[in-house]
Amino acid sequence: MSVLGLAFFTALPIMPTAVQNALQRLFGRPGPAVRDYTLVRAAVMDAPQTGRATLAQETERFFNNLARGRRERILSALWQQEILTISYKGALARYGVDTRDPMSDRRLVDLCLALPHALFLHREHGRGLYQLAFADRIPAEIRLNQRRGSQGSDWAARLYAARERIADEAERSSVSQTANALIDLDQLKWLATTIPDPDTADLDAAVVPYRYRLLRTLSVTHFLRRVEGGNH
Repeated sequence: MSVLGLAFFTALPIMPTAVQNALQRLFGRPGPAVRDYTLVRAAVMDAPQTGRATLAQETERFFNNLARGRRERILSALWQQEILTISYKGALARYGVDTRDPMSDRRLVDLCLALPHALFLHREHGRGLYQLAFADRIPAEIRLNQRRGSQGSDWAARLYAARERIADEAERSSVSQTANALIDLDQLKWLATTIPDPDTADLDAAVVPYRYRLLRTLSVTHFLRRVEGGNH
């Protein structure tokens, strides 16, 4: 992490959201807003939820709080793990497949939460605990590599290959009354029929509209359709 990056994340817990967004735009790293990730109708996003806050404001505040401290990040990770656990139990009940995740072992979680912050630091390369554990096990050219990988880097090819089934599922979303009331289904169907060819498309520009907005919304409409009986 650069000196500027370190200063940014140090000040983040006390930084107003507007200042945070302005700094990210200034340095060419604007973070997508909540509306960029969702196809929930604007009327729903702008409707007051608790007191004077709208759903959009509540959601923005939730995600901004995740970046404001170690406690919030830990709670978020545990919350996501709880959702995965429910999914795993569902898979076991429905298909007889017992999914196990070594990272969910309670002993490992307790150990990580008990470690002092300083143990994760390293003067030259960061990732102090990793450096200590693998200094004599992994070659330096691999262990000290600072480049970032990409999880699911073949997403665009897989999406393009399944474009016909995706378009069909998007078309079926109209049978859900709840989906019609909450989601911009016209935009969902348009995205489903304009999936770009990964060999010619700008995949960086396609991540938010297709990997996030399309697929996340489609998973919601599929769920709603099945729950409301639209299984045809």
